[in-house]
Amino acid sequence: MSAYVCELCGIDRHTYAAMMACEEECHAENIAARKNHVSPRIMRPMHRWEDD
Repeated sequence: MSAYVCELCGIDRHTYAAMMACEEECHAENIAARKNHVSPRIMRPMHRWEDD
């Protein structure tokens, strides 16, 4: 299990291609988040300590 699974779309962002897919998937949500002055969810650190 990777530590970089996006909370929003569930895509594991461990490769560049996966990161791009995640950003496509989350694009609308992130625009909405910015309009509400909330930082985009995919930008939050996604490390989960239980994966250590």
